[in-house]
Amino acid sequence: MPEINTLLGLQHGYYDYNDLTTQTTPIPVPNTGAWIQLTNDGAGPYTVDTYKPTGDGEIWNTLTNQFDFSGLNYGDRVEIRYDVNIETLGNNGEVIMRAHFGVGSGGDYYRTLAHNHYKNISPAENITVDIGEHISSNIIKDYPAQIEISSDVALNVTVNGWYVRVLKRTF
Repeated sequence: MPEINTLLGLQHGYYDYNDLTTQTTPIPVPNTGAWIQLTNDGAGPYTVDTYKPTGDGEIWNTLTNQFDFSGLNYGDRVEIRYDVNIETLGNNGEVIMRAHFGVGSGGDYYRTLAHNHYKNISPAENITVDIGEHISSNIIKDYPAQIEISSDVALNVTVNGWYVRVLKRTF
């Protein structure tokens, strides 16, 4: 009997990029409301790229701290889990995390990943968000994407990692 993914016209694989640097040196986010790009060095002990789709290169660029979907085809899909720890350093704060697609395209596209309010100083609260995105336009396929965070209260961010599942259209 054919594998279920073959019946659906899909092949899949995954990447798991874990960060090492922010485990000891969190990313400081000022209370200015400015968007700060999150980093992930891919050097964490649980980083795995053994099961990426056959013939595909890396999806995460550790030099630019951006996703690169240019090796995918229209009709493919990525499912991404973003996993960070937030430590707020003040009271009554609003924290927003977003995916910024099409960086540099002039047609930037944003997806809010988390929008949280903190009444009190928060010791390392975990935020884990799963989203899916179809490779459906050149803004998503040909331009990088990055993860950004903004806050009106100072905070520190520890990046646990990004898990990326790629579903490749085979027909």
